[in-house]
Amino acid sequence: MESNNNENKKSFFDNKTVQPEAKKAKNFLKDFFKGILDITEGVSKPKAVEEIKDSISFRGHQAWILVFSIMVASIGLSADSPAVVIGAMLISPLMGPIVGVGYSIGVNDFETLRRSLMNLLVMVVISLITSYIYFWLNPFSELNPTKELLARTYPTILDVFIATFGGLAGAVALTRKEKSNVVPGVAIATALMPPLCTAGYGLAIGNYAYFGGAIYLFFINSVFIALTTLLIVKLLRFPLAKYQDAVKRRRTNIFITLIAIVTIVPSAFFFINALREGAFKTQTVKFINDEMIDNFPKSNFIYDTNKDFQYNKDSVSYVTVWNSGERVSEDVITMWNNKIKKDPYQQNVQFLIRQDEDVRQQLSQMKEGVIQELIFDQKHTIAQKDSLIQTLRKELSNHKNVEQNEFPIVTEKAKTLFPDLDYFGYAMFDETNFKQKASNIPTAIISWKDSISSEVKKDHHHKLMKWLKVELKVDTIQIIEN
Repeated sequence: MESNNNENKKSFFDNKTVQPEAKKAKNFLKDFFKGILDITEGVSKPKAVEEIKDSISFRGHQAWILVFSIMVASIGLSADSPAVVIGAMLISPLMGPIVGVGYSIGVNDFETLRRSLMNLLVMVVISLITSYIYFWLNPFSELNPTKELLARTYPTILDVFIATFGGLAGAVALTRKEKSNVVPGVAIATALMPPLCTAGYGLAIGNYAYFGGAIYLFFINSVFIALTTLLIVKLLRFPLAKYQDAVKRRRTNIFITLIAIVTIVPSAFFFINALREGAFKTQTVKFINDEMIDNFPKSNFIYDTNKDFQYNKDSVSYVTVWNSGERVSEDVITMWNNKIKKDPYQQNVQFLIRQDEDVRQQLSQMKEGVIQELIFDQKHTIAQKDSLIQTLRKELSNHKNVEQNEFPIVTEKAKTLFPDLDYFGYAMFDETNFKQKASNIPTAIISWKDSISSEVKKDHHHKLMKWLKVELKVDTIQIIEN
């Protein structure tokens, strides 16, 4: 009995000892994670405000930097070069006014908000005009758009997440005392520049679907960079420029929430549609591999998921497959179309199998098109050569006329107009300095009477040159005096 009492007493004291140890460990972990996740550490509010306001301004050199970065981005997009596009994003000043919008709303600084919105609008207009001019002048713009261009025409909810987390990283980095490489990374991740260039491309080729998709992507990035900046400014309790009462604050919050919802909803629909299209392509490719290629090894089935798979969410999705090998019967094709419709997600799929005559006909049409193009090029080249020959013949005829038929008339007129002329000769004169290509120059050889002075000779020389150009219908003539 006594031993049981001793054990109970020992257990009681042990518990009293364990509890402080557990509490100490709990506090240690709490302080540890608080130190790691403390967003307020290293914050410099005055420095952050100064940098944000400086980045809003858009004058002089920044306008030219924007134009140059737009040109670099447009070239990168048209050349399908991600590295060039990334370089353009790094030098672009577009993010400054967008961050300024978020900051100014967060601290109720409406003068800064006005400046930010005005400068952002000017930047967008300049960017659209510059990219439009580039793609309008680019002779290859009418060809198939590159992958870099197409990537900016179909925004989804994933772009919202990228803009949100990228904006949060950028806003946190802007509030730090020390410089970091976060802001350039945010400029690359959120990609403000390429969507504007793609919008200019859409305008230049008249494809307003591309224009709308690209502008929407730019809108997503801009809105969520501004909203995340606003969130960080509120979280770090930046000093307010103006006090706002509860009613106005509530209206502002409702307005911001509505903008966020309006921005997110369309991207969610785009994302769902993209998932459905991806599932359609994946399931269709699996069906082709399992049912066509594996079961008909002597046939040669060819397809391109981008060109031959036409996805329509509300109607029939046509899939064109080319067979250049052993022909497949119509019964088999009907069986394929019936079998794929048993899949609940593939009920609207319709296979179009192009084989034998279809393939030969297309190849024939391609050959005919190439031949027609070659004939056109040959005719065009022959026409150019004929035109050049006619021009040369005309020029040669003119020179012969001057030398043979008109020479007596020219000399008679020259003697009448310039009575001090003692000798006159005219010919086409070949000359070279052995460094440049030889040139054929109309040349007059003259001499004046010894009785006239050098000043009079100089005056006559000038007048004779002007008269000969008009009389002989030449742009250039040289006069050599004996």
